[in-house]
Amino acid sequence: RIALFVCISLTFTKVTLFMLKFFVSAFNIIIWIIIPEVYPTVIRNTATGFINFWGKLAGALSAISIYTLYPVNPVIVLFLFAAASIISLIAGCIWTKENKKIQLT
Repeated sequence: RIALFVCISLTFTKVTLFMLKFFVSAFNIIIWIIIPEVYPTVIRNTATGFINFWGKLAGALSAISIYTLYPVNPVIVLFLFAAASIISLIAGCIWTKENKKIQLT
């Protein structure tokens, strides 16, 4: 049996990777919920494209970082993805504004 990514134990690795994948998928879904709520109709498509561009760029850079950092220490890769998820969560909480009573036209 060959394990490609085992940091501490196989169970810990599976649980950690599942949690990271869950949070990354959750942030991707949240993007499609927050953008229509926050931005006016005039710039909604531009905002969606802008955020998707940065998401694609981050995906490419994350693939490169895995191949670069994994041989050094696999735990660094886990902390890198966890930190990116936490920073995204904090940024979303700080910069998302309530617009319940604002007309978005």
